Amino acid sequence: MAENGFVIMMDRGLSNKDIPNPEYQKLKAEFDRLCDEQEKIDNTGFGEVYKCINEELLGGKPHPTLYPYTDDEEVLRKALEMTGHAKDEAFCKRFMDHYRLFVKGKEVQLKALTLLAEFYPQKEKQVEGWHFVPITIVGSEELVQLAHERMMKDAQEGKGMFGDITIIPQEDEAMDELLGIEPYGLKCSLVPFYDDLMQYGIVDNFLGQDLTRGLFSILKDAANYLKENTDKPLKFKNKVAGLMKELGKLPIWGIFLQILVLQGLCRLLESATIDEGDDGYHEINSLYSWLWGNLGKKEVDFCYKPYGEADLEFLKPLCAYLKSTSMGQIVQTRIFGAELHPEHIVQIPQEKQTTSKKGRPSGTLKEKMIDDEDGSKLEKLHKLIEGKKGRDAALVVLACMEKGWMTRPTFTQVKEELGVVGTQQAFNQYLHKNLFTSEELEGMMQNLS
Repeated sequence: MAENGFVIMMDRGLSNKDIPNPEYQKLKAEFDRLCDEQEKIDNTGFGEVYKCINEELLGGKPHPTLYPYTDDEEVLRKALEMTGHAKDEAFCKRFMDHYRLFVKGKEVQLKALTLLAEFYPQKEKQVEGWHFVPITIVGSEELVQLAHERMMKDAQEGKGMFGDITIIPQEDEAMDELLGIEPYGLKCSLVPFYDDLMQYGIVDNFLGQDLTRGLFSILKDAANYLKENTDKPLKFKNKVAGLMKELGKLPIWGIFLQILVLQGLCRLLESATIDEGDDGYHEINSLYSWLWGNLGKKEVDFCYKPYGEADLEFLKPLCAYLKSTSMGQIVQTRIFGAELHPEHIVQIPQEKQTTSKKGRPSGTLKEKMIDDEDGSKLEKLHKLIEGKKGRDAALVVLACMEKGWMTRPTFTQVKEELGVVGTQQAFNQYLHKNLFTSEELEGMMQNLS
């Protein structure tokens, strides 16, 4: 450090390891040469000039691409003038030569580090089949250590890569008065969601009793708010958006709770006792789609968090659960599609039906049954699916398909024959065997026997 401030010098942060790349070795040799040249220059008095550049001319704001100051030589000349060195030609030449070597060295260093990164294979991070985007820091050991310490501090404070990214546009609640929606009765249950969390160890091994109670308190409050504002869907969306922002302020745990709240609200609507044609059916489907879309954004954000090995061990229950859900499959496929087996690709099909002259779908569930002239298989199906909806109903139908009892039916055919309640979207999205454990599917197939 100079008497009046810092003098910027290049640190020799390029690896000395034998990297079998001629271009990298060439760049490293050039970088070392530039470092040698810079170190030969007498930098007496330079600290005062750098301090002027930083504090007086740039206001403490570094150049966006060049740490820590600027690559604008007009700014450098102005600083030399302000510090009284402009008429000292020898000093000015030494300073400008020194600075130009720094700028050139940083350009060479960047190219070399880019090549160096190719020789540090990224270690894939995954737990319970859930993949995370690997983060690699390339540089000197001191730089890497500083970066890890900074990330640890950011994680504790909920900043940097662990910061919350919640961008949910505010809805115009005044539009609620213009949408012509009448209030409607709605019965939902949080039991299916709680059962999911219990099955995957979220309650016992991840959240614990207190956080589980907190989570379901939030969900119950949201459900009651929805019940009171079913005629104001935009108001409810703003309620959820505000909740997401509040949860996002929590360091580390924020994103976990955001995901679980959104997933819980989706599961709540999947259990809704509402059928096509009922008041509010289309509104509930629209709200479900909105929640589902925001859930996807949060799960993508989750994949990009730089968790350590101990963190991944702790996250096992959550990752296993997310991997079992439809949105979890979609997110993992979109980001890591090349690494996942084709059978994991999930697409939500749109029903394509031929219609009769009266506009009713042609074909019935009976016509989808295979080798069931006496109707015994369909009768068994009636008994097993009674009272089920959404994911649970889809499991029964899927087991029938896997057992060879029927070809793929439409939601309407299932609803009209079996009286399944719930939304079409919730039922359709779970009609994929990779969204159930082998034990679940095999167990249901045994129930059909």
